[in-house]
Amino acid sequence: MLKKTLRTLFDDTLPHTGWQRWVRYTLVALIVLCGVLSFVETLGNMSPAIRQLLRWVDYLIVAVFTIEVSLRIWVGGWRYLLSFYGVIDFISTYPFYLSLFMPVPYALLRVLRVLRLMRIFRFITGTNILIRAFKARRHELAVSVQFLVIFTFVLSIMLYNVEHTAQPDVYDDGITSVVWAFAQYIGDPGSFADNTPITVWGKGIAFVIGILGIAIFAVPAGIIGSSFIEVIEEDEKRRADIANITKVKSAFLRRQDRDTYMQVCPEFEDLMSIQADKNMDEAEIIDAIQASDELRLRNPATTLPLGTMQRIPVLTVELFPHNCSYGNFIDRGSNVTIVATSCTTEAGLGWFSWYLALFGGFNYVSKEYEPDPLIPTSFYMLKKQENGQIDKNARRFKTDIEKLARRAADEVRGKRPDGQAPLKPYVIFILSADGGMENPKDTQLHFTYGADKGDETYDNRERLTISDIDTFKGMYADLSEKLEEKYGLLCDRHRYHKSSERHLPDLMEAGSERFSIRIAWDVTLRHGHRVDILWEMANIFHKHFAPSEPMPKQSDFKKKDVGYDN
Repeated sequence: MLKKTLRTLFDDTLPHTGWQRWVRYTLVALIVLCGVLSFVETLGNMSPAIRQLLRWVDYLIVAVFTIEVSLRIWVGGWRYLLSFYGVIDFISTYPFYLSLFMPVPYALLRVLRVLRLMRIFRFITGTNILIRAFKARRHELAVSVQFLVIFTFVLSIMLYNVEHTAQPDVYDDGITSVVWAFAQYIGDPGSFADNTPITVWGKGIAFVIGILGIAIFAVPAGIIGSSFIEVIEEDEKRRADIANITKVKSAFLRRQDRDTYMQVCPEFEDLMSIQADKNMDEAEIIDAIQASDELRLRNPATTLPLGTMQRIPVLTVELFPHNCSYGNFIDRGSNVTIVATSCTTEAGLGWFSWYLALFGGFNYVSKEYEPDPLIPTSFYMLKKQENGQIDKNARRFKTDIEKLARRAADEVRGKRPDGQAPLKPYVIFILSADGGMENPKDTQLHFTYGADKGDETYDNRERLTISDIDTFKGMYADLSEKLEEKYGLLCDRHRYHKSSERHLPDLMEAGSERFSIRIAWDVTLRHGHRVDILWEMANIFHKHFAPSEPMPKQSDFKKKDVGYDN
């Protein structure tokens, strides 16, 4: 925690508030004071008492900088120490302590102390802009410098050939002409290349070199100038995008569900509604979505089954929670984990699975980001790379789920009442079905647990991903009865879908109960009672899979706020 706090404090690209801002102000003040001391010491007729006072002030500054630099090294390690500012910090701070043990020239210490003034550049916004401008145009600068160097070298050799005959003693080799040519660019301050051409051709070449002397500064200056403006414009756009992101997110105000009276975040917000409610134009909204890591565009019309006449594209905005590189990893200490492997490609899946986990108090793992946006994939079917290894993002996703299952297996043993089998870790995969490129079916919730398509028995136990079949049967019967009785929704087991050895539930290590539910988009997106359906599902899962754990209450979810609640 301390390292994380210090890393934020020492990140000069982040805005700082509160005590962090005052720490930065203090460091800047000490750097300025160090510069003032360096100047004051150059003044004559100073009493010994004042010099002694200045020396003690310098000791105080060194002590503070030593603590700061030591903490920076602790947080940043070698990467920081070998950086530009790391080198400046080190050589302007630590050599002071050498003078305590060995004689060090006082002049050297004063020079090193003056170097501390360069530390102030890290706190100046303009410095960061200038560095970014150089980085953005480093390739163009390299090309222009390469051209000028090569062209100057060619001209200098030509100069030698035309001047050697007229001045053999002066231009006795090519080094003389090369040095003369490049010395003209810096004004030859040491007069070490005072070999003026005397031939007509030599003077002509010297004239061209003089023109290049202007270009060698004018061309890079123009490149840097244009890049400087672009960087400033990028910063202004980023500030505008941040403000617009806040506006768009404020549209996701939680709304009360009429069945349960719980407050839930809307799955989507219509693009035109956001324009009207937030007084934004479409370009501002699109820019905000592109700049945000928790907003994306959706077209819910793609969830309608094939042949549906109403498949008119409707642009909506989706807000999604996240807390890790692939999306969400939330450990609520439950033995049940809800997993959504395809939130990036299946509209509304993230919303549905999030609230199922939240209402039940279950762990939650979801994929919200695409490793390769050009090729959307699901982590449900893990594709192997040419070397036979699973993609590193998918591998971490799988490892995190298994970690929750192992932790649950260790913690829940023996928590069921006497005479019953110990609780097992359950991993429930939620997917979408019956929309997009699929035709509607006579059932809406499709369960799979390792059998073949059409096999609704539990006979092939070697392949099944569930071992406590009695508990699963009880849950399935309870859920099927409740959903059909209240909402007319039907369930099936392997009637339309099969399990594959490439599916994540089959690939996970043994020791957990794993099954999948493919839920029709008519339920997850368009059903008028979907919040109540989620509450019923969470209660039934909790009743059968985690009976000894406390179940959240509906009153826990009546807080009106913006967005999701962890």
